[in-house]
Amino acid sequence: MEKNSQIRFLLAGVVVFVAIAALVLFISNQPDSSSSESTEAELASPKTIEEVVAEFRSSNPDTSPDLLAALKESLTNLETSGNDEKKAALQEISQGNTSAAIERLETLARQNAELADSSILDTAAILREAGAIAYTLDPSRAITNYTNALSLTPSNPDLARELGQIHLALRDYDAAQAAFSRLLQTEGVIDRKARANALRNLGDVEIKRNRYERAAAYYQRSFAEYETAEEPQGMAEALVQLAVTQQLAGNLDQSEIFHRRALALYEETGDQAGAARSLINLGQVEMTRTNIPLAEDYLRRGVSQNLEIGQEIIAARGLGNLGLIEKARGSLYAAEDLHQRALALYEKNDDKAGMARELGNLGNVENDRGNFTEAEAYHSRSLALDEETGRTAGIATTLSNLGGLAQVQGDVPTACDYWQRASALFADLGSDIQYRTVLGWMSKADCGLIE
Repeated sequence: MEKNSQIRFLLAGVVVFVAIAALVLFISNQPDSSSSESTEAELASPKTIEEVVAEFRSSNPDTSPDLLAALKESLTNLETSGNDEKKAALQEISQGNTSAAIERLETLARQNAELADSSILDTAAILREAGAIAYTLDPSRAITNYTNALSLTPSNPDLARELGQIHLALRDYDAAQAAFSRLLQTEGVIDRKARANALRNLGDVEIKRNRYERAAAYYQRSFAEYETAEEPQGMAEALVQLAVTQQLAGNLDQSEIFHRRALALYEETGDQAGAARSLINLGQVEMTRTNIPLAEDYLRRGVSQNLEIGQEIIAARGLGNLGLIEKARGSLYAAEDLHQRALALYEKNDDKAGMARELGNLGNVENDRGNFTEAEAYHSRSLALDEETGRTAGIATTLSNLGGLAQVQGDVPTACDYWQRASALFADLGSDIQYRTVLGWMSKADCGLIE
């Protein structure tokens, strides 16, 4: 087995940018107050709303933008409310007692519903706030609150969309599809933009199911709705998703066409952020096509523009991909520099998924140098971060790399153990190509009976 065919397998591949970012709520408890020496100055400062959302996004990098927006909106509603119970709930969250805050809001919703002059909309709003906050701690509790809110206001597009995205995050695709589909059954109640969003979300469900033709059909319908509603940003986002779908299906020419159309729309409307993202996307498509000079041009322009407007995480993706290009050339010092620069940006923004990815890339560089101890240290740090955030795809990737590292050092039993664990995760994710590749390594290494 060739070392590079094992170690480069996933991390040297193209990572398609989907502007999706995400984080798990973890608010530190205050320091132990048992000591008589403790003072108020020594207690942890209450978290601001921005800090709460940032910590959640950092710990849960795959959280959808809509759920992050719902969390921030709900916390802001508590802050600006004249209701003492809501303000008390926010205080509990800021001090790390999120469970108590959720209970307080659920109780408030029940009490509000029992009032003779209660407003159904007010009760539903409280339940939505409880659901958005509960998602950071207990997704099943979030589903209960969202479901109860939706029973009171069945035509509320925000509730249906957010409930669907929680189900999607939990990989309950049937429930996600049902939640998004109900929006399409409310003709005349919701506007075209809401319908377009629902169609795009249904495309996301099909992407997760690896049903790319169905996903593309939903994204096409979504694009048409955005176009009718004269929503150029939505049109561009639908085009990006169409490009992703085509790339995953292996239709790189079509993927490039859709990305170029998205770029043109972003430029036409003066959306610098969208245009800068599109350059990174196009660079990644050209990497997959092995059109390296053009890929480098797109990526370098994308990195420059993203840094200029403060999109550091997207710039870091571009730097990471440029590092992969240099590694493939054998320019390991240049590759290391680019991956270190990407890692520094991810660390600055507390993006643990990006940090894990770049630590893995640096581990692969050290492996190519024959520095196996250093390589293992990088991969172990990468694995720890992905385990902390529950990022299954990252865990599987790192286990694959650790298996390859063990194999080149002659430790076949350890390699087989890593690969067995990786293959199980890839199978669970439905990542067939990665699963079959790892099985091939195991077969060549004589790891035992493989189905």
